[in-house]
Amino acid sequence: MNEITPLMAQYRRIKRQYHDCILLFRVGDFYETFYEDAVEVSRILNIALTTRDKKKKNPVPLAGVPFHAAENYVTRLIASGKKVAVCEQVEDPAQAKGLVKREVVEVLTPGTSMNAQLLEEREDNFCLSICLEGGHAGIAAVDVSTGDFFTGEAPLEDLHHLVQGKRVKEILAAPDFDKRVLTPLAEALGNPYLTESPEEDFTGDRVFEALRTQFGEDASEMAGELAPLEQRASGALLRHCHSLRNGRLPQVVRIRKLAEVSFLGMDDETIGNLELFQPLRGGVKSATLIETIDRTQTAMGGREIRKWLQKPLLSVELIDGRLQAVEELMRNTRLLETLSGILKGISDMPRIAARIAARKAIPREFHALRESLEKLPALIEALGDADVPLLRVISNHLDDHGNMVKMLDAAIVPDPPGHLREGGVIKKGFSPELDELIEANETAKRWVASLEKRERERTRIGSLKVGYNKVFGYYIEVSKANIPSVPPDYIPKQTLVNSERYFTAQLKEKEQMILETEEKRVDCEQKVFEELCEKVASRTHRLQTTSHAVAQLDVLLSLAIIAKLYGYRRPAVDATMEIEITSGRHPVLERIGAEPFVPNDLFLHPDRKQFALITGPNMSGKSTFLRQVALIVILAQMGSFVPAERARIGLVDKIFTRVGASDRLSRGESTFLVEMNETANILNNMTDRSLVLLDEIGRGTSTYDGLSIAWAVTEYLLQGVKARPRTLFATHFHDLTQLKAAYSRLFNLKITIKEWEGGIIFLRKIVPGTSDKSYGIHAARIAGLPSIVLKRAEEILHSLELRRSLLSQGVDLSNQSTTQYKLFGGPKTELPEEQEAPQEPDHDTLRDLKEFDIDRSSPLEALQFIKRLKDRLDK
Repeated sequence: MNEITPLMAQYRRIKRQYHDCILLFRVGDFYETFYEDAVEVSRILNIALTTRDKKKKNPVPLAGVPFHAAENYVTRLIASGKKVAVCEQVEDPAQAKGLVKREVVEVLTPGTSMNAQLLEEREDNFCLSICLEGGHAGIAAVDVSTGDFFTGEAPLEDLHHLVQGKRVKEILAAPDFDKRVLTPLAEALGNPYLTESPEEDFTGDRVFEALRTQFGEDASEMAGELAPLEQRASGALLRHCHSLRNGRLPQVVRIRKLAEVSFLGMDDETIGNLELFQPLRGGVKSATLIETIDRTQTAMGGREIRKWLQKPLLSVELIDGRLQAVEELMRNTRLLETLSGILKGISDMPRIAARIAARKAIPREFHALRESLEKLPALIEALGDADVPLLRVISNHLDDHGNMVKMLDAAIVPDPPGHLREGGVIKKGFSPELDELIEANETAKRWVASLEKRERERTRIGSLKVGYNKVFGYYIEVSKANIPSVPPDYIPKQTLVNSERYFTAQLKEKEQMILETEEKRVDCEQKVFEELCEKVASRTHRLQTTSHAVAQLDVLLSLAIIAKLYGYRRPAVDATMEIEITSGRHPVLERIGAEPFVPNDLFLHPDRKQFALITGPNMSGKSTFLRQVALIVILAQMGSFVPAERARIGLVDKIFTRVGASDRLSRGESTFLVEMNETANILNNMTDRSLVLLDEIGRGTSTYDGLSIAWAVTEYLLQGVKARPRTLFATHFHDLTQLKAAYSRLFNLKITIKEWEGGIIFLRKIVPGTSDKSYGIHAARIAGLPSIVLKRAEEILHSLELRRSLLSQGVDLSNQSTTQYKLFGGPKTELPEEQEAPQEPDHDTLRDLKEFDIDRSSPLEALQFIKRLKDRLDK
C-alpha cells in the first residue's frame, strides 16, 4: 500500500466534500489538480499532464496553473460545462505550524459566475430555480453579476411564458423533478447546466433560513409578498448560491416579481423563426432584429434593449409612454446628440457595483465607477428641459451620487493597478494610518537611494555600488581591488569572483524597516480597500436604480437613432382588434438586401378580414411578408417606431409562428411531427388577440393528407371553435382559396409576378387575388438543379396537367400506362391520337354536371361526384 503524504491526505478529504467539482488546490504559487481532475483539466486546457512523486510505483497524475493567471483557466473550465471549486491556503505558510490550512472559498458554476471573461457583456446570466406542486410552477432567477433577483408563479402550461426572455445558464431542481417538464424547458432555454439540489432545500425551515441569511430582518416582509412556490424556489436558489460563496450575496438587495408588467407571449420557436436574436441555420449575425435596432452606448443598455425586445408590452399606457419619449428624442436632435455623447463614457455600473459588493472587484473598476458617476449630473442637466413623463421619471432616478464620487476620488489613485497584491491603490491623504506607513517606507527607501553617493564620498571608492536582490536583500558592493579601502563598519555578506558584498548595521536597520512597513502597508491598504468596498456596497440599491435608469435612457436613445436613420414612423397602438399597416417593410431585409425593398400593406379585422390566405410562387416573398408583419407588431409594442408609412396596432397578446420545419432526432420526432406539434400548440393556446403566422402546413406527408389537414386547420381558425385569432397563412395548396366563398372573413392575397422569356420576375407586391401556379421548377432552376432533371420535370408537369384536364372533361384514362411518369430510361406511353368518342351521356348526367357548384365544393366532394358519374356511365 502506497504511503499517502499529509498534503495528499488533505486533498483527498476536501475532494470528497466536493466530489462533483474540479478542485483547484492552492499549493504555493500554483493551483494544482490531481488524479482524474488532472487528466480532465489537462485535456480541456491543453496543458501538460505530469505526475507527483515520480519515483513511486503509482505516481499521482498532476496538472497545475499559475495562481495569477487562474481566472483565464477557470473561465475555460466553466465554459466547457464544469463546476469548479477553488481551495485556498487560508493561513500564511511562513506562520503555519506543519501543514498549511486550506479551505474551499468559492465554487463556480456557469449560472453563478462573476468572471467578466465568462459573461457576455450584453446578455444576462441567470441561474433558475424551479419547483412544482398541484399543476403550478414556482420559479426564482438570480443574475449574481448584477444582483437582479426575480420570482414568479403560474400554471404549469404557462411556465415557458414565465421564463420568456431570461438568458438562463443554469437550472436548479430537486433530484426527482418531473423530466417531462424539465427536458422541454431545458431545451427551450438552450440546454443550460443542470444542478440537482436536495428536496429538503425547497421545503420547510431551510427556505426561511436562506431568506433570513440573505435579507436579515426584512426577510419576513419579503417572504410575505411571495406565493408559496415562489418562496420555496427562492429559498432553494439562495441556499445554493450561499453554499457556493460561503455566505450571502451582498449584491442582491431586493426581489422583483416577474408578473409586475404583462408582456406579449412568444415561445422559443417564434423567437427563433423571427430571427430576433439569432439568424436561422447559421446565417450572418447582422441578419437579426437586435443587430438592426441596437445602437446602445452602454453594456447595461445593450442588455436592457434585449429585455424590451424579448418582452414587448401589453399596456397601451406604458407603450405610449415609451413612444412619446422616443418621439421627443427624435424631434430634439441637440438633446439626442448631447445624451449620446455623455453615455459613451459610462461603464457597466450594475456589474461593477455587484463585483464590489461581492468583493470581486479590482481597483480599476472603482476608477471606472467614479468616472461613470461623474457623468450623471450632466445627464440630469440635459434632461432638465424634457417635458415627457418617462424622461422625467428617468431623470429623477439617476441621482448624481456626489458623495460617492468625492469618496472614490479621494480614495483611489488616478491610474490604479489591475490588482491589490502589491498595494499602490489608495491615494495619499485618505487614511492617516496608511500614510504613516507609506511615509516611513519611502523615507527608508530615500535613505537607501542616497547611500551610494554618501559612501562613495566617505570611502573614496568611485566604483562602489548599492544594490538589492530578493535572496540577500540590500548590499554594498566593492571590487576586489578596493577591498583594502573598506571601512571597519562594513560587515561581509557575500563573496563574488570579482567583488565583495557588505552591509552595515544602519543599512540592515533600514532594510528591516522597508520590509516591515511594506508588509504592513499592503495589509493596511487591503483593510482600507475592504472598508471602501463596504461603503460602496451599502449603496448597492441606489446604484442599481441609477443603472436601470441609465439603461432605459440608452434604449430610448437607440430607438430614436434608428428611427431617424431608417425613416421609421410612430405607430398607433390601441386596445382594438385591428392591425392596419401601410407600406410596411421588413426591418432587417431592407437594410441587408441586395435589391430595393418593396413595401406592402395589410389590414386585419376579426369581424371583416380575420384570415389572409396568401398564394404565390416559391421565393416570391410570402415568408418575408409574414415575418415583417410580426416584427412590426413586436417593435410597436416594445415602444419603438416601425418601418412603415403608417401603422395602427390593436394589442397582440401572443404571436405564434409555424414557419419552416426540421426534424428533432434527439426526441425521435420527424419533420412532419415537429410541424404538427407546432400547429397543435397554436390551436390549443391561441386567443382572439393572438397573431398567428402559418407558412405552409402539411408538407411532410402525402398531398391529400397535407391538403386535408391544412383545410381543416383553416376552417378551425375561421369558425372560432376556441378563438378567432388574426391570421396570415401562406400556402401552395391553391384549393384552399375556394374557402373564401364559405367564409366572408377569409380574403385572398397573392404575390405579383411577371412572366418573361420563359422565366418569371418577382415583383414582390402583395395584392388581392389568387395565384394558380407555384413555379417550383423555376425555383429549382435558380437553385442549380441539373438541366436534364429540370427538362424532365417540365415534361412530367405537362403530362400531369394534361391528365388532370382530360379527367375534368370525362376522358377515361384508367387503362393508360403510368410508365410515362418515370424519370429516366423507361418508355413513355403517348396519348392515343384517336380516342373513341365517349357515349353521349343521358340527360340526368348533363343536368347534374350543370348544377354542380365547383366553387363551393371541397376537393373530396368533387372527387366523390366524379366517381358517381363514372359509375353511372360504366353501367
